[in-house]
Amino acid sequence: MAFNSLERTIAWRYLRSKHKDGFISVIAGFSFLGIALGVATLIIVTSVMNGFRHEFMSHIIGFNGHISLYAGDGVGNYDAIAKELKGEHVSNVAPLIERQAMFVTKTQVIGGIVRALTQDNLQRAVSDKILTGKLCAGENIMLGRRLAERLGVWVGDEVKVITPELSEGGFGYIPRAKTFTIGGVFSAGMYEYDSSIGFISLDYAQKLFNLPNMVTQFEVTACSPELSKQVKAQIRKMADRYGLVAMDWQERNSAFMNAVAVERNVMFLILTLIIMVASFSIISCMVMLVREKSRAIAVLRTIGMQKFAVMRVFMMTGFLVGGIGTCIGVIVGLLFSYNIERVRRFMESLLSANLFSEEIYYLSKLPAEVNVDEVLLTTAIALLLSFLSTIYPAWRASKIDPAEALRYE
Repeated sequence: MAFNSLERTIAWRYLRSKHKDGFISVIAGFSFLGIALGVATLIIVTSVMNGFRHEFMSHIIGFNGHISLYAGDGVGNYDAIAKELKGEHVSNVAPLIERQAMFVTKTQVIGGIVRALTQDNLQRAVSDKILTGKLCAGENIMLGRRLAERLGVWVGDEVKVITPELSEGGFGYIPRAKTFTIGGVFSAGMYEYDSSIGFISLDYAQKLFNLPNMVTQFEVTACSPELSKQVKAQIRKMADRYGLVAMDWQERNSAFMNAVAVERNVMFLILTLIIMVASFSIISCMVMLVREKSRAIAVLRTIGMQKFAVMRVFMMTGFLVGGIGTCIGVIVGLLFSYNIERVRRFMESLLSANLFSEEIYYLSKLPAEVNVDEVLLTTAIALLLSFLSTIYPAWRASKIDPAEALRYE
């Protein structure tokens, strides 16, 4: 006999009317809360991991391109080489000089990196990152925000750049040095760059590092990061011909990318186990409900309710707890992910502590990027575990013998 709407109403009202033990409600509440917290935490953690990867990629690629070609002691005729490298799937090739140097002021001496590009490539690399001032030209230099703060200088001040290259002077060989005027300060949003890099024009760098009409590096930007492997294979023979060593952005940062991938997968597994633990509490809650409602189930069986109908009632009850908990968890997780930076600032002001140090995490703000596919996967896992946790208690309820349950009534 089918379980019609009248029987369903009778079943629900009968079961609810006999429910007087608040202990089961407490267990159901903890099950609901556990699933909601597990889902929310999983969404927040995966979003932050995605944000770290996206921010790291955007900052790295914004400064270095997708593929770097290193020339060692330098290579000449770089304009012709750049034109030859600019083939299919390549959007830009930037010849540059990158060397270590000392930044010296009246009170500070700090080691860093000097990068020198042509005006067009410099415009492309840092025009949207300028904090104050303008692009460097002539005898001007552009410093990262953190580096300028550590040196105690700002736009209009002077800084001396000392290189490891030696030149012959009146008292022997001395390091080559040049005094530059700070024309601008940039903020890349990544601590490693903001605290160590200074940009100068390519022609002055060639004089400073004694590399006449030469460069030490080419930065090749593909049409998209996914094409970096293909472009690298495409230009490998050409790079070998000029003695250039090619490395794509994934090889340059393989340790970081592997660490993020492993940590992300492990955290996904651990937080999924939290949802699984919460689903076990649904099982215990439903088993206790079945024991309490055994007489009610027996009465409903005597009026014609089939075993499958009994299972359906209890599966619906348990799945309702898991489903609502999952929905609440998704909402909370998305709200936190989209407002993670505001939450961080609020917690820092509340605790009077720095919870996200730039020196440790290399980023100026806590990133988060919501991946719709991962949110759907998390929701599906939570709903599946909630559904599976109702099967055994519902099966136990369907196996109750009416005669045995009502023997002493």
